[in-house]
Amino acid sequence: MSSSAILHCQQLGKTYTEGPNDVEVLSSVNLHIETGERLAIVGASGSGKSTLLHLLGGLDLPTTGSVWVDGQELSRMTDKQRGLMRNQYLGFVYQFHHLLPEFSAIENVAMPLLIRGVDKAQAFERASRLLGDIGLDHRLSHRPTELSGGERQRTAIARALITEPKVVLADEPTGNLDIDTANSVFDMMMELNQRVGTALIMVTHDNTLASKMDSVLRLDHGTIAS
Repeated sequence: MSSSAILHCQQLGKTYTEGPNDVEVLSSVNLHIETGERLAIVGASGSGKSTLLHLLGGLDLPTTGSVWVDGQELSRMTDKQRGLMRNQYLGFVYQFHHLLPEFSAIENVAMPLLIRGVDKAQAFERASRLLGDIGLDHRLSHRPTELSGGERQRTAIARALITEPKVVLADEPTGNLDIDTANSVFDMMMELNQRVGTALIMVTHDNTLASKMDSVLRLDHGTIAS
């Protein structure tokens, strides 16, 4: 693994047990992600795309193989250590926003910084500026139920990007958005990629978005298609 690799997995596999049967979802996946690299993961539904993303982000542990982030192997960490690693290095974006309903937009976006121990005033200032950059400066105090679908997704993107993570893992981030909002969300991620070298790993069914990435990986029944 070269010194410039920020995320790396080797012989990654995942098998789930369903009653008497073992279901292999991923098999022998190898990836090497450089700082600033942009990768699209495509494939039919059920091909293992979301499972791969969860393993890369330490949200689930592999049955076989290993994942390293910044040279540190995730499976050797405790749950708490993996949580700290995610906060320090990774940003997650999902098709569903997963905002905390009891908190306002600015509180949701500031949360990763507050978890890091950043001063509240500084965290809120950065959250306010980032929300303003995406046209939500008039929605800072609104809770998720008071935001439109596009506004909620932009807020979720802002939350993922506020720490300027080393890697953003995005699972169909524009799947529920109209084309204009989808383009603005994609542009936000590309700006961070170009400004601070954040690597982007995006699961998508959108061939147009996939074509804008550096490379495209196609999964077929849990393995990388040649």
